[in-house]
Amino acid sequence: RRPGGGRRPKSSSGMPQPTNQTARPEEGAGHDLRLASYGLNDQLVANYATLGITALHAWQAEALALDGVLEGGRALVYVAPTSGGKSLVAEVLLLRRLLAGGAQAKALFLVPYKADVAQKGVRLRKLLRGTHMRVADYAGPLGAYPVPPRANLLVATLEKGAGVVQSLAEQGRLHEIVAVVADEIHLVGDTSRGASLERLLAKMRLLARGGA
Repeated sequence: RRPGGGRRPKSSSGMPQPTNQTARPEEGAGHDLRLASYGLNDQLVANYATLGITALHAWQAEALALDGVLEGGRALVYVAPTSGGKSLVAEVLLLRRLLAGGAQAKALFLVPYKADVAQKGVRLRKLLRGTHMRVADYAGPLGAYPVPPRANLLVATLEKGAGVVQSLAEQGRLHEIVAVVADEIHLVGDTSRGASLERLLAKMRLLARGGA
């Protein structure tokens, strides 16, 4: 986490103040705010409800409604304040891709620090309860290579994420990655960690295009 909090990227959309994640559909400026309308299955919707989340904020719906984003054809970069709801947008997108991708599909969720891996892993395991999808943590000594076929949501530090990508590429399995989320992407400009993040994202783009 950034010391002192403040704005932390992932959106080019508006900046909401943190509020309860329950909203009325008419508040969405033309967008349907009901979480159930965004392609998640009944179990995932029910798991979100146990966390008090049944609807999107208007800015979240606006971001997801951008051309090509829900379908996976375009990347999305967005910014919101701490506790403003950034994670939900990323989760909806990666969960949609995992549901469509089959039993061996994988989403890579990159976070800066080992403590973030543990925290994010706890939340994602709650969300995936009762589904076929499994979370695997990659931080410090945690994380198996080769990557287990039935590990679907890989939560990793930047360094371990690079190991995941390399392992899958060497096995000819990079196609199993159907979504990538880079939390705190502003770290690209960081003098100590930025090069690692930029190198990892560039490598994934190159490999996805069939590069060496």
